Amino acid sequence: DFKKKLDSMKLEGNDALADSKWEESEEKILSLAKDLSGFGDPTETGKGKRRERFRQILSSNAELLAWFLKNKEKDNDTLFANMKKKLPLQEGNLVGSLRENLSGILNFLQENLKEQRLTTGNVEKLLNNREKEEDLKTLLDEADEKMEQSLDACMDGVLVQLDYATDDLFVAAEEQKDDGIPELRKMLRQSLNKESGQGKFIYLTLKNYFKSSSKKDKRRMMFSMFKDMKPIQELKLSEEEQKEMKPEELEAYKVRHKEMEKKRQAGRYLGGLLKGAGPLFQKMMQGIPDEMISADLREALKDVKTRLEPIDPEYVQSKLTEMQNASGGKVTRIVLNKSLGAASVGQAFLCRIFGPELPKVGKDVVIKILRPNLKERMDAEKQILFDCAEKVSGSMKKDYEEQLKAIEKELDLTLEAKNVETGFKTYHGYKNVDKEDEVTSANLVKEIPAAKDYMVLEKGEGVTLEDYIEEMNERLDREWDEYLKPFTLDTWYDKKKKEVGAKQARKLHEKLKEDICRRGADRWDPAFVSEETWPEYLKQRDRLKKMLNDAVIRQKHVVMAADLWSRLGLFGKDHFFHGDLHAGNILISEDKATLIDYGNASKITDAEQHQIIAMIGALTRGSECARDFLWAFIQLLPKEEDEGQFKRKNGANETEHPRLKGQGQKFLNEITKIMDKTNEFAPEDEEDPMIGEKVALILQK
Repeated sequence: DFKKKLDSMKLEGNDALADSKWEESEEKILSLAKDLSGFGDPTETGKGKRRERFRQILSSNAELLAWFLKNKEKDNDTLFANMKKKLPLQEGNLVGSLRENLSGILNFLQENLKEQRLTTGNVEKLLNNREKEEDLKTLLDEADEKMEQSLDACMDGVLVQLDYATDDLFVAAEEQKDDGIPELRKMLRQSLNKESGQGKFIYLTLKNYFKSSSKKDKRRMMFSMFKDMKPIQELKLSEEEQKEMKPEELEAYKVRHKEMEKKRQAGRYLGGLLKGAGPLFQKMMQGIPDEMISADLREALKDVKTRLEPIDPEYVQSKLTEMQNASGGKVTRIVLNKSLGAASVGQAFLCRIFGPELPKVGKDVVIKILRPNLKERMDAEKQILFDCAEKVSGSMKKDYEEQLKAIEKELDLTLEAKNVETGFKTYHGYKNVDKEDEVTSANLVKEIPAAKDYMVLEKGEGVTLEDYIEEMNERLDREWDEYLKPFTLDTWYDKKKKEVGAKQARKLHEKLKEDICRRGADRWDPAFVSEETWPEYLKQRDRLKKMLNDAVIRQKHVVMAADLWSRLGLFGKDHFFHGDLHAGNILISEDKATLIDYGNASKITDAEQHQIIAMIGALTRGSECARDFLWAFIQLLPKEEDEGQFKRKNGANETEHPRLKGQGQKFLNEITKIMDKTNEFAPEDEEDPMIGEKVALILQK
């Protein structure tokens, strides 16, 4: 039982761990520490500008400074000592040094406010008192310099955390236990290893990105790491539970908790690095399979798509004015309603435009604006990624150069605008036979022409599929916690434990569980619905049925969108396809699915179409056609400069093709394994042969 409980301790969602909470005063200290850690490289900013920024940060935290001055020295010492214990080493040291770094400023405030009340207003007034400017200049510069030294001292610790997190991410495939991940997903996870190919490229980049960045960019990343400072999680075990454990079991439990906490904190550093990094690094990280990463890093990857720092409001306003002028009088006013999300490349806004030929109430639109200085940020990180790619192989560097060309296209929104027009022509207005499901596409707003750094789109209907799924999960969690959980065996056990003690309750619990299983029920079934609770239980069933029906309707729209995407990409007139069809790029409503974001849209050539269909045909025939699949796959790879004329010998030498760079046999083995696995999903109904069989017959003819 103990071993099972120990194994059940996971990195996320674990009942055995309890989050420590911050006190209000601690929250304010953390806020000040974050602000002071995040305003750039002193070598690239004039001293006067830095001083003013430092003064602004202190002024906005005047309430906290006044609180420090009112407190006894001993109380402040205790407060900082407790905070340091709650934080990982780097943040603990940074927060611990804060009072010392600001000691000159605090002494100055104390001395000059002797005759006045220690209020927020008086502190703020004194910090901005120009009569005391000479004294303040010296003190502000000293405090800034001390803060710089503290941050520099943190950098080595940050590197240690990032190294640990990177190594933990790339656990050797053979060390990974079978944790219920489906076979094909497991293969995907295991294929990304640090010894070769893309896996090695990502591994080297993670190891070198922070240390090779400029001091200014390091500060930006450290700010992201420290921005969400979380206390170390404490082990949550009651005294009774601890007494029931043997000493060696309790010690093992504590060791496991410590390991997990170390992983969790390291994962958070990696997430902070990701959010503070440049767009090239962020895009590369989005290629890592979900199964490889921790919950913190998964959340950071989600943040990169929509929740990064917003673009400066003044810059946004200047762009809106520029759009209004570019409309040639068709738009007389643009009202910004809200941000729809800030990503690595830009930010989207929900706006309303007004003009002489527009409805009186205006027209809702979505405006996409690229970040200023985006190219400069990409240029700064480009060399780091090239160096890491070259350490893998010359061909990896060449491959990355091709990837970079595709990313650089995203810096010109006029190119995406053309894709939006093509996408609208391709996908708009499709309905299935019974006209219940519909797919459409985003379209440009004609009144404002697209420019390199902005684009205006008509507002789509509904919410993103990603948000819909997240909302459904939250609603299901609420339904479970509020309505279903009280009826379950585990809730009964918790109540019984208080009445008769853990040992007796556990015996009764096991007996009841056996009874429930004997009836063919599940331990989560509502085994304890009573006459009184039955009406509430029925209401809950109705709510769940409605949620299910809503989901089924939307699922049909999504399936139709996916079908169109593959069908029109392969067999459509232009072979045009949306190049990034994930849950964040599909709007879903009761009536339709709408495709958005055409930054990666593309077309395939007739030759590529031929090879893709050949691959599909080979897949439908099973692993006996693995070599045919590999041969078609080779034709889609870029030519090597020195490959010469390669001839296929009756399906026997495909693995030796120079485009496979010595990995041919490994590829063939993997393909065979995948094809064997996909055969398990074939329908068993012999009267209706597999669609694949039909495709294969057509290909043969």
